[in-house]
Amino acid sequence: MYKLLVIESDGEIRDRRVSLLEDSGFEIIVAATVDGGLKIAQRQPPDLILAGLDLTADSHGQLLQTVLTKSELAAIPVIVITQHSDRDYQRQCITLGADDCLVTPFTDDELLGAIAIRLRKQDALTQRYNTLMRHTAERLNRLSHYDSLTDLPNHHLLQQRLILAVNRAAVGNQRVALLSLSLDRLRQINNTLGFPAGDTLLRAAARRLTGILPPSTAVARLTGNQFAIVLPAPKHREDVAAITEEVIDSLSRSFSLPGHAVFVTTSVGIALFPDDTQDISTLLRQADAALDWAKGQKSNSYRFYRSDMPVVSGDELQLETWLRYAVERQEFEVRYQPKQNLRTGRIEGAEALIRWHHADYGYVSPARFIPLAEETGLITRSGNGCCGPSARKRPNGWLRAYPPLRLPSIYPVFNSTSPNSARS
Repeated sequence: MYKLLVIESDGEIRDRRVSLLEDSGFEIIVAATVDGGLKIAQRQPPDLILAGLDLTADSHGQLLQTVLTKSELAAIPVIVITQHSDRDYQRQCITLGADDCLVTPFTDDELLGAIAIRLRKQDALTQRYNTLMRHTAERLNRLSHYDSLTDLPNHHLLQQRLILAVNRAAVGNQRVALLSLSLDRLRQINNTLGFPAGDTLLRAAARRLTGILPPSTAVARLTGNQFAIVLPAPKHREDVAAITEEVIDSLSRSFSLPGHAVFVTTSVGIALFPDDTQDISTLLRQADAALDWAKGQKSNSYRFYRSDMPVVSGDELQLETWLRYAVERQEFEVRYQPKQNLRTGRIEGAEALIRWHHADYGYVSPARFIPLAEETGLITRSGNGCCGPSARKRPNGWLRAYPPLRLPSIYPVFNSTSPNSARS
């Protein structure tokens, strides 16, 4: 039922008009003044406003201008009823925002027809707006869950489908195989033929993957050249190996790019639930670890995860974050270990050792952070930080008891390969 607001002073004309509208199936709200009508409209937004006969020209202007400037009222259609037959006045009302002007006298059918037209138009606008919002929501949802280049699920949707597959496998006492796949020569193609050619290859690779795998298999694109495949309920490792070999064979065939036929090699890492782990995050990291291992082997190879393959843990990621901040905050210290001549018993030098004192957790073992610093390339930055003035202010107490000694640079301890280390 449509709700109409009639702004008109009390009287027989308003009563008859309200009775007509109610008999026609409308819900009617009445107000005797412009101010009163505007307050009601803000509290209970109507589907249409009918501005009555006895409003003055100034009142009509006030009503229309207010409705137009209030965001919550601006979309409500307004029909002005007036005695002014002057076309300039009617044009002015339309300019101010009125949707129609009815000049008395008019018939009941003309009034009902004008209202029906405006409501149909309002319904069409509302429907169009709702359709636009629905399409926008669907597009945003797709952008957040699908890769825009290949139209494959992205890592967010992959994780959801992996969780679903794992939950089903746990109930049915089944396996789930996660394949992490890399197209190894994509960078050369991008550098040689340009990124549009690389994008064309990625789209073609995505089509091949979805074309050869069973419908129950989830395929996703994770990063530039990396894909992931979720195989639900494989009975044996040999089944996973057979599918992996089929994938590698398909991707090893030539790709037709504009003016070129190119080949890529593929590396695949495989982790199994629950054989390798029952934790989904760990399963993802294990597949990546197996992929790194496969990349180190011959072309077009795959590897199942083994327990001796290094897996990056959440603790290591946190440690790397702390390590980067430690360089900026100068949390590293240099300690000097004396070197004694066993024949003379004299201290003839010292070995420089790095120590890390975390602001919240105290000293961190060098066995934990030095390998990580070497792996992430922070080793030279750490060394530079240790050799700065702040580290020199923390000498060991035993140094004060001896004459000046030749102290080594921190770089030999770090085995830095930076070209700046020698000059430093």
